[in-house]
Amino acid sequence: MPVIVDMKSIQNAASKVANSRAFKKEQQECIQGALLGRVRLDIEGGTIHTAEEAAEKFVDVLKNHISTSGLSPNAAGAISDFTIGSPACSGSKCTIKVSFAGNMHRQSLAPSVYPGGIDNLEELLDQGVSHTMRPVYGEWNGQKIRSRTTINGAYFIDAAMRDFLAGYGKEYNVTDINVEYEH
Repeated sequence: MPVIVDMKSIQNAASKVANSRAFKKEQQECIQGALLGRVRLDIEGGTIHTAEEAAEKFVDVLKNHISTSGLSPNAAGAISDFTIGSPACSGSKCTIKVSFAGNMHRQSLAPSVYPGGIDNLEELLDQGVSHTMRPVYGEWNGQKIRSRTTINGAYFIDAAMRDFLAGYGKEYNVTDINVEYEH
């Protein structure tokens, strides 16, 4: 005795549930939970990495670029520590802040002429600088030195972003990296 099932009515009911606000909210909470590491989702062909795992991988790539950028060991060492913030999620996207740790300020060699010093050492080493001023002389780490008026940028941040997105972006579900220097 055949049983006839109206698949159209089942599909309509399933469609109503899938398109409901409650279902979409539950789906977003599940996605956020996976990105924050609270929920483990097994997917075909791999796993979903958390936002923190993506940030840690980016820091690894960035550290590699810093170490191979041609910076002196002293300069590279000054920008080798990082902090990773807590992820902030909105909808199906999470943002996590990665920052250089430690003091990125360096005192001026001539504080009477240039009292401010350098506030963003990481930006200076990454982007470089070319001043039209004359060099100043001062003492740094117990040695008398002359300031540089031109510093070529190492561009390690752009290189790390490009390599991370090309090599790991899909695996870690990262679609963009925004650089913001704190001024």
